[in-house]
Amino acid sequence: SLARRTVMGEAEPATGIELRRLPDVLHTPRVSLQVISSPGHCEGHVSLYDATEQLLIAGDSFLHTVFTSPNRDVRIDRWLETLDRYSALSIRSMVSGHGVVHTRRTDVATSAFVVEQADPECLIREQRRFMQWARAALREGERRGLPYSVIEASLFPWSRSWTRTTWFKDESIRLFSC
Repeated sequence: SLARRTVMGEAEPATGIELRRLPDVLHTPRVSLQVISSPGHCEGHVSLYDATEQLLIAGDSFLHTVFTSPNRDVRIDRWLETLDRYSALSIRSMVSGHGVVHTRRTDVATSAFVVEQADPECLIREQRRFMQWARAALREGERRGLPYSVIEASLFPWSRSWTRTTWFKDESIRLFSC
């Protein structure tokens, strides 16, 4: 039932974790960062946005467009709402899960596994489309009465190149970020 808990969003928030509400804006001597509630990957997750630099620090709410590492806390409907909040922002650069930077800025040099020249707004739209597809695939599997292990496996078929590529990125990022 992992697929049902992770994709349909029926997981209960983790117990024993103290969540504290942050202010709407974090002020530092050099920058003010808008605090954005961004649940979906896990409860209590927040992202930080610098409107002046058009920089989104998304953390694990954006790993990459195809999310292949579900966990018990994933709630797809809440994650889609987070992606909608991101879509309302003007984003030139985004720091994603495990520290990968996606940027449209030409003055930022690319570096394997660290900085990628890519439009963050486009990546967010692609991730949203994938998650909508995954939710629909799960619902169709449920309608057909398929076991959840089969439904979950169908979300990431090895016959699709994006599954292999994304799995390799996930594992590489985990390895290099410890």
